[in-house]
Amino acid sequence: MLSSVRKQTGWQGLRFIAGGLLVVGIAFSALPWCQTILRPEGGMASLRRTSDSATQSTRGRRFGPAVVERVRRFPKLSASLIDYQSRLHGTNDYKRLVEELHAKANEGDVEAQYYSAAALRYCQEHLSRFLLRPQGGAFTLDEAQSKWANRQESYRSEIEIVYLRCRAYLESYVETGAWVDWLDMAVAARYPKAQSMRANDLRVKRLIAERSEIDSPHDDHQASMAQARELAIESIRTGEPEPIFAMGSWVDKGVRSPGEYAVLMSAWQLFACQRGFDCGPESEWLRSACHYDVECIPGQTVEAYLRRHLGVQFEKAEETANEIGRAVDAHNWDALNDYL
Repeated sequence: MLSSVRKQTGWQGLRFIAGGLLVVGIAFSALPWCQTILRPEGGMASLRRTSDSATQSTRGRRFGPAVVERVRRFPKLSASLIDYQSRLHGTNDYKRLVEELHAKANEGDVEAQYYSAAALRYCQEHLSRFLLRPQGGAFTLDEAQSKWANRQESYRSEIEIVYLRCRAYLESYVETGAWVDWLDMAVAARYPKAQSMRANDLRVKRLIAERSEIDSPHDDHQASMAQARELAIESIRTGEPEPIFAMGSWVDKGVRSPGEYAVLMSAWQLFACQRGFDCGPESEWLRSACHYDVECIPGQTVEAYLRRHLGVQFEKAEETANEIGRAVDAHNWDALNDYL
């Protein structure tokens, strides 16, 4: 159990980020402070699936089973596997990226659809939060940073990143609303990252409704939440690390002690790290988490971050992550409910 005020503050930020009020993409991801995940600019490599190997090698690059399954399930992906995620996190102009993806998204490329949604949603939410004036118009970068001058430096740096990525939408903010249509298309195609994002949206919507004055039967809330959770579990069946990381948001703290909740949420995150989620020191999720934790250490990894917060419970989280991994590998989806 987390015993100090310092650790409670850190976990409050962690729950906020993992809970889906997100940096889009999932997680961006990472949820919604998605989830997620800075990597250098990626290139292209062709990929052909063979039935006798879980990991494929093409032009010197190796692909895990999640990528192989993704290409098998979505034949409208381009013949060359494009690393859209690297492009998303490697560019400083999201409007230009969305324009570049437009043709492929219209042709039915589900990854192009999802990452168009992710970029547009990121700009819609972050411009509204940091740079748009309530009465209309926009703050300059200096004005926005001054507004948040009482926050730590990393927070003000985040505002600059948002400005660089989304400044082209300051004069055409309404265009960012198109993320809903692109996400709908990707969800309809059962694309895992889109399913995860939609499931988390439904989860947050139901939680808000439960706490509001909306008169809706309790059974309706329960049924809606159960359906959303099933969608979330379906999203991890191909082994994509971003939806796995987002599963930490589905741990029910209403039926768990604070210590159990922290261990289970961290276990999902550690399992995602094992399966390829960016958990290094440049992780976008980690950068966002550190906005709420003044004791973040420069250069630390997600594992180090979790180890610091969990203390002696870290080994239990690792053990639980391995249990979750065994259940996923065995396709024992019902067993996952024990970890939520």
